[in-house]
Amino acid sequence: MSERYTPKEEIEALNLKPAPKPGIVHISEVMQEYLDQPPQDERIKTGFRDLDKFLGYLRPGEVIVFAGRPGTGVSDLALTIAFNIVNPELDTGKPVCYFSFGDSSQFQLVRLINMKAHINSRRLTGKLLSATESSKISHTLDTLTKLPLYFDDSQLDFPELVKRTREAKEAQGI
Repeated sequence: MSERYTPKEEIEALNLKPAPKPGIVHISEVMQEYLDQPPQDERIKTGFRDLDKFLGYLRPGEVIVFAGRPGTGVSDLALTIAFNIVNPELDTGKPVCYFSFGDSSQFQLVRLINMKAHINSRRLTGKLLSATESSKISHTLDTLTKLPLYFDDSQLDFPELVKRTREAKEAQGI
């Protein structure tokens, strides 16, 4: 059974500032607060043009949650976007922490190797590789280990997820 958190607890966990005035606020006040904020020009591309247009790009510090039924490719999409963000050849080379609530970090690594080396995952996990495939994997691993990509496959509740993201930001600049 998952725990429930009040909006106040979530705001405190995220270290967000609550609205200055409780209760009903006129749209003009909300607009003024919005306009008074410094502009956030930094955009992070997902590597998918249509998704970037739809989302208006990603912004630093955002937590993006991908969810879907098993077998629909949600993990592949999320992992591809994470790779695109950390890969300096495709975007900014910004660090990413990939939290997986279903699959292990090792499984995500195998999936990423499979995507980038174009090797059948059964051959990879069964270690039934030709010399050419072994060379591709070696090159892929060399590339991947240089990227600022971090995994966490712990089963976390909301406050713990926030705590881990803060720790990652401080330690790894994520």
